[in-house]
Amino acid sequence: MIARNKAKLIGLRDEIKIRHNFPGDVHTSTDPAVAHQASLIIAATSAAQPLLAETELSPGAMVCDIGYPHTIAHAPKPRPDVLIFAGGLAHAPFTLDITHYTLLPSPSILYGCFAETIALAMAGRYESYSQGQGRITLERMGVILDLARSLGFNPSPLYRGGKPIADESIEAFAHFPEGE
Repeated sequence: MIARNKAKLIGLRDEIKIRHNFPGDVHTSTDPAVAHQASLIIAATSAAQPLLAETELSPGAMVCDIGYPHTIAHAPKPRPDVLIFAGGLAHAPFTLDITHYTLLPSPSILYGCFAETIALAMAGRYESYSQGQGRITLERMGVILDLARSLGFNPSPLYRGGKPIADESIEAFAHFPEGE
């Protein structure tokens, strides 16, 4: 786990280990470069510039980049031994052509925060559901997911840099020999 605030990071690590009875080691650091060694990265930085480079990731790394702007600087050509996809996207049951603003690949793809807000409004729930750090819980995530699905929202297909990731690419990554 990597974060800027070491005290909060240690607290979160301890909470994960105790509350969720996590059996393994949880390593922590305040240095983003340490992530280049990880095999699974969930990046949620919203940093102004990418903090990590695809070219420096370990073979076999899987990255869900939910930060906007993106945390990972993509290589000119995707590496077959690394899988990077945009997370936090929802497929809406309608089109909303704001792609010139969002730069998302389709008028039916929305950022998850947009989808959450729209789903709450569609359901007549005018509240700040997950605004602010620490307000979202697994239970609240389940509630909003159930509500969104009942209104026709679904998780988005996997995208990399605005283009859908083909099933063949995922299959090739899943079977890519380590060290090749």
